Amino acid sequence: MLRKPLCAVVIALCALMAIAEPSYARDLTVAEQQVIATSVKARLRDPGSATFKWGPLTDEIEAGSEGEGTATYCGLVNSRNGYGGYGGDTPFQVFIVLKEGQVALSPIISFGSSKIDKQVTFSSCEAGGYDASYFAGVR
Repeated sequence: MLRKPLCAVVIALCALMAIAEPSYARDLTVAEQQVIATSVKARLRDPGSATFKWGPLTDEIEAGSEGEGTATYCGLVNSRNGYGGYGGDTPFQVFIVLKEGQVALSPIISFGSSKIDKQVTFSSCEAGGYDASYFAGVR
């Protein structure tokens, strides 16, 4: 008699966990970080001062039979501004392109260099499954 209510509770908890947690998440490889960093640094005034906060990749790169695939990635970068000081964490979103099983390029989709750009980047990243708490304090 208790089995049906217990099953319903377990199913409801599983559904809630599926909503709260992305179904896919993994750390970036060093090669992926290097390709992304190269793209992001090209947008910075002082690329040599860039420090990155690498979160998990929540969008699975689905490689086809040719070893090609795509995904999006969101992260944070901090670098020196025109006054020589660090400007604080800036959100970015890039498009990862996989060629022959390796990350080949990573063009920028969105870069939060202004207040409005930050909001657009946050919204786009959150829509892509990135946890808003990762960007806490940056808004």
